[in-house]
Amino acid sequence: MSARTWHDGTPTDLSGAAWNRLVPDFLGVGFRLRIAAGAEALAHAEAGARRVAQVVGARFDPVPWADLAAGSGPVEVVGGWERHLVHGLGAPWTRATTVSLQPDRATAARTLPWPWPESPTAGLPTISRLADTQAERELDRSGHGLGLWLDGSGVVRAGTAGTPVVRLSDGTWVRAAGGPWPGWPVLALPAAVISPDVLAATTALAAVSDLGEVVLARSLDGRTLAGSALGPGSLRAALRRAD
Repeated sequence: MSARTWHDGTPTDLSGAAWNRLVPDFLGVGFRLRIAAGAEALAHAEAGARRVAQVVGARFDPVPWADLAAGSGPVEVVGGWERHLVHGLGAPWTRATTVSLQPDRATAARTLPWPWPESPTAGLPTISRLADTQAERELDRSGHGLGLWLDGSGVVRAGTAGTPVVRLSDGTWVRAAGGPWPGWPVLALPAAVISPDVLAATTALAAVSDLGEVVLARSLDGRTLAGSALGPGSLRAALRRAD
């Protein structure tokens, strides 16, 4: 994988090991986005990074995003800010790494035992992966490949493999409303509140990553989802119609 780094708008030669030593200094304040190819996807992701900078009161660096506009292929963009004891957040760092697309897959899904976190940055594409790591460990322990985050009222807010989407009784695919900053591939799908009743009635559930990868649920909390036998074809068709 190739990577490029910018420090306060200036391209900087930084090894992967040096970057890994730098990231903990951000103390979890930063952004992380995975971006499919295309100008619209890049602009949408840049807006998410700007939102994070605005919420934490940090200076946004537009130079990496302008440079990325000339590139191609999916990338992961991670950014954060220098920390100063007196002056707070300082100069921005940004790193873009090329990533590869993973094939569609089917797996067992479950609801996670912790509620969706409510905080000023909930839903924004932040750099912290503490909640993701906790969920991944729980899924590994229980033998599931997809986890759903629910809020206190049981509404689906997020998925461990991307934006949760369900197929309604009329065959329409909808994405979960009120969750994390959605990736470009699902933006044109209708957003809907996936309440406990909707979730209980659905026969097809999937998660779509920010790169457009699909993880289809064969079952949810032990309940077989009959729609999974169709594979991701109908969802892929819905995503294509949304383009």
